[in-house]
Amino acid sequence: MVKYRRLSNEELIALKDDFVKFLSAQSISAPDWEKLKQTKTDRVEELIDFFSDIVMEKVLSKIEYLEVISENEIKLFNMKESNAKLIALKFNKEGLDLNKADQFEIIFNDISKLLSFKPEFYSLEKDYTKTRAEEAFFLISIGATLSNRTFFDQINALLQT
Repeated sequence: MVKYRRLSNEELIALKDDFVKFLSAQSISAPDWEKLKQTKTDRVEELIDFFSDIVMEKVLSKIEYLEVISENEIKLFNMKESNAKLIALKFNKEGLDLNKADQFEIIFNDISKLLSFKPEFYSLEKDYTKTRAEEAFFLISIGATLSNRTFFDQINALLQT
């Protein structure tokens, strides 16, 4: 059973060399792999799932910043070693839609404009109840996308004022 998600065929093709090394580490040669595909499809599925988990774990464990942006709220996550820090801005302005690039840019290119919307700021830190990678995967599964330190630090600085 896959822990995160199974890699797509396109991802597996892109990682072909790594998959070959993985199979080699499992003492599976190219002819053995071809034979497995013909005779033991369950074993093939297990190996692909295992490889997918290894790749996903490696990728997810490197994630440092995530963001969730809705019409009126921005949530930024700093995925630290043992916990995650959340900082957020919530706007109570009708007609505002932060998912529209033009509105987002207007607000975040002018701090006085941003503050004129009187956003609610909040933050918290939460210790992980699962691994860091599993927590990152959960956030991504509910809509978080990769972010960066600069954006996190800018919003965090506003919180400090």
